[in-house]
Amino acid sequence: MTFATYVYAVRRTGGPEIHSPGHDGGGPVRLLPLGSLTAVVQDVPAAEFTEEALRQRFTDRLDLERCARTHHRVVSAAAAGAATVPLPLATLYANDVRTKVVLEEHAERLSEALHRVAGHVEWAVKVHRDTAVPVLEPETDAGAPGTRHPRSPPPAGSTWRGSATAAPPANGGRRVPWTPSTWSTGWCAPSPSTPYAGPCTGWS
Repeated sequence: MTFATYVYAVRRTGGPEIHSPGHDGGGPVRLLPLGSLTAVVQDVPAAEFTEEALRQRFTDRLDLERCARTHHRVVSAAAAGAATVPLPLATLYANDVRTKVVLEEHAERLSEALHRVAGHVEWAVKVHRDTAVPVLEPETDAGAPGTRHPRSPPPAGSTWRGSATAAPPANGGRRVPWTPSTWSTGWCAPSPSTPYAGPCTGWS
């Protein structure tokens, strides 16, 4: 059976081993040294991860969810031990040699990304509004003195609030998503509506 190298994420060299199951039918999740960096990878059956195979698998919602959850689980396990830059779902290379060549070409940018996320945590925040409570509209354009429209942004100088264990975003409270597509062509990037993209258009 021919195997390909599936890459989950990249992190600094020296982090702990990762004990998390990967995709079904593949080998154990392992660490691939890249100089000062380390890739989190798994050997997977090449025939199950070709462009056509992935296109067919990802039209099945359950199969797509299973793959996405596996990818997320391994990335989370990697991030629990060290600062980690996740790669998109279905990032594959023909073998370890090709993986090293491509990722080492981008070592500087990966290192910069790792520096930005070190010491920070990612939050997923959902806000729900009670539809039974009407949204108040101002009586005038200016509104009453000292009041603010419910939909308006917070006033300048407002303090960022978060968990005591989480550092505020370095960019002043705004989240600017980072994706590998901002610095590397050929990798699939997540779309604005979903955390994972479809399969890459071929291997590098």
